[in-house]
Amino acid sequence: MIENRINFGQISNDLFNAPVVAFLFLTIEEFNPWSAYDLGAFGENLMLAASDAGLASLPAFEFVKYPDTLRKYLPVPDKDLIGMGIGLGYASDKKVNDFHSSRAPLDEMMKISE
Repeated sequence: MIENRINFGQISNDLFNAPVVAFLFLTIEEFNPWSAYDLGAFGENLMLAASDAGLASLPAFEFVKYPDTLRKYLPVPDKDLIGMGIGLGYASDKKVNDFHSSRAPLDEMMKISE
């Protein structure tokens, strides 16, 4: 066992100790299937910019798991959907999760043809 291992359930309940969470919203009135794609692309670029500034980032369902509670504390219009949350802060040496799933070899999953 790893000495610094943290209880994953507890750390997720504590929102991964992120000192800042960026919430990204979608306007429901203007929503179309590409809106979720655009939001994800924007989120990814936000994380890349954070990394460039020396910050770690973590998109997690835990940040938006309880939208009704978030609406009590954030000025979110009813017409907006809380799309995703991204934790931002400095990386820690403590391991949160040491689980590694088994994976099929790449050549079993895809074939590249010329």
